[in-house]
Amino acid sequence: MIMKNMIKSLAIVASLIFGMAFCAVSCQEEPVTGPAEFSIVDTNVEVPAEGGEFSVTYSLENPVLGEEIVPTCQDSWVSGFHTLKAYEITFTVTENMTGTPREAVVNVEYNGDTYSFTISQGAYATSTEAEGFQTALYYGMVPGSETVANYFIILTSNLDSGTKDVEYYAIDLYGSPWPEDSMDAIGIPTGTYSLDMENSLAAGTFAAENSYYFGYDENGELIDTQYFSSTGTLEVVRDGENYNLKLIVELADGLHSVTYSGPINLDVL
Repeated sequence: MIMKNMIKSLAIVASLIFGMAFCAVSCQEEPVTGPAEFSIVDTNVEVPAEGGEFSVTYSLENPVLGEEIVPTCQDSWVSGFHTLKAYEITFTVTENMTGTPREAVVNVEYNGDTYSFTISQGAYATSTEAEGFQTALYYGMVPGSETVANYFIILTSNLDSGTKDVEYYAIDLYGSPWPEDSMDAIGIPTGTYSLDMENSLAAGTFAAENSYYFGYDENGELIDTQYFSSTGTLEVVRDGENYNLKLIVELADGLHSVTYSGPINLDVL
């Protein structure tokens, strides 16, 4: 009798397990199917004058096997499209040296349909090609430091002008000490320097309290001195005996871009 009850109980348990397994398979929801749904999330993208690499986000439901996302743009200043990262289109924007803001439309094709987004790029308030230096000094080691030295330069837009129709950009920067065996031709250590609002005198920075803009208009009237504020970078690249400098700094009227290409030879103070 006991044996019969055990067999009966096992049969009931087995049937329950089978029923649960059957329901687990048969009671699942059917896969969601439907037409592909594609859309651009960021339809308006604002980028700065200096350009760079940027991205927009898209959404895609029910993707079609074999279909690719193909972005194109007729404006040459937008290029380098990539869609390797899911739900993201990356692209490169060149620096805007035109002096005016500009816009470009990017068309994105998917599954026979075309979508688009607009790129709006700002412009520099001023773009200046410096002719040289009004001042170029090497102060040597920062007091109390064994690893940081002080360099001070003033770039000028016109070496011959003096006090008419000319702009000046003073930069108080800090970097590694110049090698002792090359003191006959002191340059600037290469790298990218950032504007330091805290004036920490740290390597790789230029101090806000001693970095500023001034100039003279065509009548010889002094343009008010403006100290660099909030945003600023200086890129220093060496090419043999010459250097390429690029200063981007924010002033009251917007971003200023200043470039210089040529030799650098600082005086020891």
